[in-house]
Amino acid sequence: MNWDSVLNIAFDILTYGIFIYSSLLLLSYIAIAIFSIGETRQYIHKNSFTDYRVLASST
Repeated sequence: MNWDSVLNIAFDILTYGIFIYSSLLLLSYIAIAIFSIGETRQYIHKNSFTDYRVLASST
């Protein structure tokens, strides 16, 4: 084995490692975004009812 092939293998490992890391990071951000959208919709639906009689009597 000469140094060129060792450097090529090391470069390939580094390149694919960075690619796999960035892909996993992107997938985790997408999963967090989907979870956040669901939780936001649930929160808006749960807090959409307002009893204006209680608000009017509190003044």
